[in-house]
Amino acid sequence: MLLADGTRLSHADLMARMAALDLPVRLAETDVVLTTWLPDGGCGLLALVGLGVPKGALVVAADGADLAGTTHDFGVTVVTSADGTLERVG
Repeated sequence: MLLADGTRLSHADLMARMAALDLPVRLAETDVVLTTWLPDGGCGLLALVGLGVPKGALVVAADGADLAGTTHDFGVTVVTSADGTLERVG
């Protein structure tokens, strides 16, 4: 796979990124993940969606305008961090 920034991403690379994302949170079908990551040509958002969908988690995107309201309205249990990781909040 060729990312928008020109980086080649192998299936093994994507699977490794997905595993690294999942390690601290262990996503489950009851999780709602709030992401503020923008599609930036890298594999972070791609890996998050690739991780969330087969696990049955809901991924909600927000632009940061009303994170508290979004978190409450959707029952968010996991959030994305600026450092590219996931953090369990509920």
